Amino acid sequence: MTDFFILAGGFGKRAEPLTNSLPKPLFPLDGIPLLSIIAQQLTGFGLEHGFINVHHLAPLITNFPLPGLDITYLEEKELSGNRILSTITINKDKYMLVINGDTFLDIPYYKLFREMEKNNSDGVILVRKKDGPYSSIITRGNNFLRRDKNPKVTDLMYAGISIFRNSFLKELSRENLFDSLEASGKSIRILDYSGLWLDLGSPENYFQSERAFVKNSGKGKKNSLSENVIIEDGAKVKNSIIWGNTKIGGDTVIKDSIVTGDMNIMSGTVIKKIITKDGIFDLKI
Repeated sequence: MTDFFILAGGFGKRAEPLTNSLPKPLFPLDGIPLLSIIAQQLTGFGLEHGFINVHHLAPLITNFPLPGLDITYLEEKELSGNRILSTITINKDKYMLVINGDTFLDIPYYKLFREMEKNNSDGVILVRKKDGPYSSIITRGNNFLRRDKNPKVTDLMYAGISIFRNSFLKELSRENLFDSLEASGKSIRILDYSGLWLDLGSPENYFQSERAFVKNSGKGKKNSLSENVIIEDGAKVKNSIIWGNTKIGGDTVIKDSIVTGDMNIMSGTVIKKIITKDGIFDLKI
């Protein structure tokens, strides 16, 4: 039996100003919040019970509907990083699937589970080939050794998904997951992932990731619209992301931009911008 833990408490400073409106786990991909996409994968595996830690804009997550899942929300007054995993009360005979709430991928749950069982290890972390300046994962064969913040040390990075025996979770008592794994001295395996992986960590990463998500779905270039978006006749909106409860007037031109939700934009021209209730910001794409 496996429970899950979605790490969703971070401030998302790199993703400002987008995270002034939504926490990253609720950023939509083709109009569907990331948290909904993760939840659909979990229910598809038959997983029902899990935990989500919250902090920044916590009510937006705790009030977000996740049908089919039994969620225990852990609201942190001060963020503790991955240390939160060592504090929960769980059945030690179960397993815990740990998911970063700001990345998208097709979670290879069964492969992770089988890799851990086959090698009788305490956990398995998912890794992938780096395509950016991410920290390096250092291994010996298929075993995790440590992380190095220098991206040039290896070509492997953490993909944001891991699975552990619940009996091992008390070992994860440090803020950084990899510090805990290295200090434990226990058997932690790696599993390679080569599928679609999307980083929502900054506005630029999010925009490019959202476009890649749409392209991967076979829909080609188009606008991505969340619920309750109205675009009036005459408006010219191209290759843009429009969050929910937004009205675009007929005298408006929007191209290669992100419009955060709960807004009425009745006129004007914006290209490569982030449009929020607090102002208009450059989108450096």
